[in-house]
Amino acid sequence: MTTLLLTLALSILPQSTTGPVAANALTLTPRTVAEFEVSKLKGVIRRLAWNADNTQLYLQTAELKVDALPKELFHYTISAATGDLKQVDAEPAWAAEYYNWKSWKSAPGDDAFIIELATEQRRNSATALPMGGDYARGGTTGDSSGSAGTISAESVAAVAQQSQSGTANIMRLKGQVVGEWLNQPIVPGQSFGWGPRGTGLIAYAEPNNRQLMVMDKSGAKQKISDTKGVYVPSFSNDAKKLAWLEVRGKKAVLVVSEIK
Repeated sequence: MTTLLLTLALSILPQSTTGPVAANALTLTPRTVAEFEVSKLKGVIRRLAWNADNTQLYLQTAELKVDALPKELFHYTISAATGDLKQVDAEPAWAAEYYNWKSWKSAPGDDAFIIELATEQRRNSATALPMGGDYARGGTTGDSSGSAGTISAESVAAVAQQSQSGTANIMRLKGQVVGEWLNQPIVPGQSFGWGPRGTGLIAYAEPNNRQLMVMDKSGAKQKISDTKGVYVPSFSNDAKKLAWLEVRGKKAVLVVSEIK
């Protein structure tokens, strides 16, 4: 448990917004901004962050070692409007600041709205991993028939039908699982993202099919239709947009939704 807690960085709070929002009263209008070849991203999706004026995104991927810890990190900036992707040398300072509050254990400015960590020894569906098959281990190349390195839909479906034994590292909030990793370390913010300070919102991917959910402090939830394979859901600093990536076969799709 101590090791898991140490993986969570210190919080830097975002600017205040107009106030708490009911999750089931939100209207989201998702728009596909760009599609990327997963192989060109060079690793497993780990981070997505907004810059201060909400015009640019930072994406971090990682090639993993056999213990699922990062072997090498890769850094990209993306235009939130056009999806133009550019590889950069390091994580921008603004992205690190954003990610500290986006991925912290409690909501920005509200220590009572807090994620609980648990470790369980049990059998679980392989879909609880960051992604099934070789993608979960950092593989990015290969054919579509399920051989080494594939991240095809067929491969993921096959893995989803299997069961594995081991240690499940779990994040729960108000009784809901907002992150789950089987035989792998927790990656803060990979499966969830807090809304800015004052909103009382969190967006997260369900552990089984990784469908996108939005929940408020009361526990009210809204499931976002037609989403699957969701990673790194991230609210803009003004809480007017929500961005995430969906892994669809060999494509990583960037989706940005207006929020009303």
